[in-house]
Amino acid sequence: MKNIFLDKNYIILSLIMGLSIFVISYFFNLYEKKIHSLLLNAFFFTTLSHFSLPYILKYGGDRLASTVVYQPEDENLIFDSGSTHFKRWENVGGKLFLTDRRLIFKSHKLNIQNHEQIFNLNKITKITASNRNRLSFEYEGQIEKFIVSNPDKWSKLLTNV
Repeated sequence: MKNIFLDKNYIILSLIMGLSIFVISYFFNLYEKKIHSLLLNAFFFTTLSHFSLPYILKYGGDRLASTVVYQPEDENLIFDSGSTHFKRWENVGGKLFLTDRRLIFKSHKLNIQNHEQIFNLNKITKITASNRNRLSFEYEGQIEKFIVSNPDKWSKLLTNV
C-alpha cells in the first residue's frame, strides 16, 4: 500500500503552496518583514497543507463529483463534463449535461450562486468554441458562456443533436 504522504506530487504541491505563502507574506506584509517570521509561517503552512491536502482532495472531491441532475426516463444522456458557467459576477463551477432534448448546467455546492439552468436545444443558436476552452451560445437573446475541457466536442454535439 502506497503512503500518500510520501507521494512526490503531494510533496511538490505542498512545497509550492508554502513557497507561495512565503512570497505573498513577504510582498504584502507592510508592517513587518522579519524573515524568520515569514519562514516560520511558510513552514507551518507547508506542513499543514501537506497533511491536510490528501484528505481534502479525497473527501471534498467525492462531494463535487456527486453532482447529479434529474433526468426523465424518456430522455437520453449524450455527454457530460465539468464546467464553469459565467453568471453575472461569479464564475460558477459545476457540471454540464447534454441530453437528446436539453443542455443542463448544475452547479456544485461550493458556489455562492448555486443554480441549475436548463436550455432547450431547439432555442440554442450561434454556438462558438474557442481554443481557450470556452464554449458560448445564444439562448433567448442572451449570450451564455462556459469553460469546458473540450469545447470543440461540445460544439459539434450541440450542433448535431
